[in-house]
Amino acid sequence: MARILFISLMPSKYSGASEEVFIRMARLARQRGHEVLFSVPFLDEAHPYLESLRTEGVGIHFRFPETPRAKWKRIPQKIFRSLRGHGTIPHDWFLFLKAVQEFRPDLIFVNEGMVFQSAFHKDVWFILEKSSQPVCIFNHGHDDMKIYPTEVAHWLKENYLSRIRRMYFLSRANLEAAELQMAQSMPNAVVVRNMCKLFHESPLPFPAFPLKMATISRFDARVKGHHLLLKALSEPAIKRWPWHLSIYGYGPDEALIRAWIEFLGLQEKVRICGEAQDIRKVFQEHHVFLLPSLMEGLPQSVLEASLLGRPSLVTPVGESPFLVQDGVTGFVAPGIGVPALRMALQRLMQTPPETLEKMGLAAAEHVQKFIDPEPWVTLLDDLLTLVPGKETLE
Repeated sequence: MARILFISLMPSKYSGASEEVFIRMARLARQRGHEVLFSVPFLDEAHPYLESLRTEGVGIHFRFPETPRAKWKRIPQKIFRSLRGHGTIPHDWFLFLKAVQEFRPDLIFVNEGMVFQSAFHKDVWFILEKSSQPVCIFNHGHDDMKIYPTEVAHWLKENYLSRIRRMYFLSRANLEAAELQMAQSMPNAVVVRNMCKLFHESPLPFPAFPLKMATISRFDARVKGHHLLLKALSEPAIKRWPWHLSIYGYGPDEALIRAWIEFLGLQEKVRICGEAQDIRKVFQEHHVFLLPSLMEGLPQSVLEASLLGRPSLVTPVGESPFLVQDGVTGFVAPGIGVPALRMALQRLMQTPPETLEKMGLAAAEHVQKFIDPEPWVTLLDDLLTLVPGKETLE
């Protein structure tokens, strides 16, 4: 049996669609009898999924940020680290390294929100450099527009790419964008299909009008584009139509999103609803799903909306323009700015209800080919082929 270190870059208080496969992989590995250590940065509180993993025998390691200490407390710690040969590294890095060395992993699997992200998490990259075990990366999204300075791109090619044994992408578009940014192919990259909890669900009946739209995502406008959507909706040509928008989610930008709604005069048309606890209930009441993202991988939210028979309006990032067939299963904006969103919204609002309903039914059929019912099984089996002499199944 193998000893697998799972390193998440997502803080302990959050759990979203991008973490679901990673969490299920850790759980499955433990159920098969493998030893598992799950490391996550601690922020304010621990999400219930971590306690659930702990009760199933998964070791939980919290990475606490370095806090200022009085000089008289720092000196003994530096002496101890010096005796271990790590006198110059921060104390939290030392504790992380100590936990990894005690666990003795056969394989390290890192969950990245964005491609190359772990290279810029200094504590995580320190561990990857210090460890000799195979390292695999699970990527969920990418900033296709980002251009790295020449020296950074060179460092990533010479260090990051050479250290990673296998890179998993949820989107071929993300892989191609990353290769272009590096001006180098990634022969160790594998594109995998995403999961969807609603894989076996059937389309819901279409509700009566007026038009009700929903967006479901983490409140991180830099990635999800809430500000651009709200600005487009506030344009007079859009605002005069009879519609309502429900914004579901949670995250650091909630107060800012509320401020944007008030600033743009959308209080009568837009409401914030908190976390979407029941996706079926959301789409029993809403006609269309909106995802105005600035960067994406293969968004599970579009899969869920489509399987429940709802067309989506998306921006052309990541795999979104493949998940949504423009004019057939939804609407693909011609770009990622306010003018592009405005054009797509105008098309949406001019579409008759019966046509939107047909789009939703077509969407449910179209997205089936993008879904792996159990990607955590597919990924774990592939991972364990990198550990010589270890069994993939009990």
